[in-house]
Amino acid sequence: MLSLDHPNILTLCGARASPPEYYLLFPYQENGSVSRLVHDQRWAPTWGAALILLQEIAAALAYVHARGIVHRDIKPANVLIGADWVARLADFGLAERVPAGGLTAVCGTHDCLAPEMVRCGHGDVMSYGVEVDLWAAGLLLYALLFGRNPFERETEISTLQAILAGDYLLPAAAPTGAAVGAAARELIAALLVTDPAARPGAAD
Repeated sequence: MLSLDHPNILTLCGARASPPEYYLLFPYQENGSVSRLVHDQRWAPTWGAALILLQEIAAALAYVHARGIVHRDIKPANVLIGADWVARLADFGLAERVPAGGLTAVCGTHDCLAPEMVRCGHGDVMSYGVEVDLWAAGLLLYALLFGRNPFERETEISTLQAILAGDYLLPAAAPTGAAVGAAARELIAALLVTDPAARPGAAD
């Protein structure tokens, strides 16, 4: 994080050790995480607001992906909002530089895993790359508009099966009753495609 400098990435100001604890220092983000904003009903994202947030996170991803870094834990809890209402990507605890052969470790929240990460864990594919972040961006957009994860099922196994099959539904409207138009649906469908090579890049 010390090597990153982007307006949509939370700046790491420094670190302090106070054994047995280790503290990372960041600028205070007055509005907290997106998940907290929505949970506290302080923000109900419209399509326009959700698109702006997604554009900001995509800009952050394009920046880190160009540097060979994958975040691997994009979710509403890891997107922070300052007093300026700018979205900033945080929590690089699972971030990694992608080696030439790709990554193989399975990590992150189960219902947020990309299909190729699940397949890698089962030995069906050899590795994965930055495309997992675009799948997670699709989940982020879906959660902003519909308030939930589209692949979450009653059990962990059924959740993973739904992810592998790309089995999700697009409701006719948001929980608020607001219509979700064709542009939003097309973007979600483009990001939540099980073939990582078919997803748009962050810069796209």
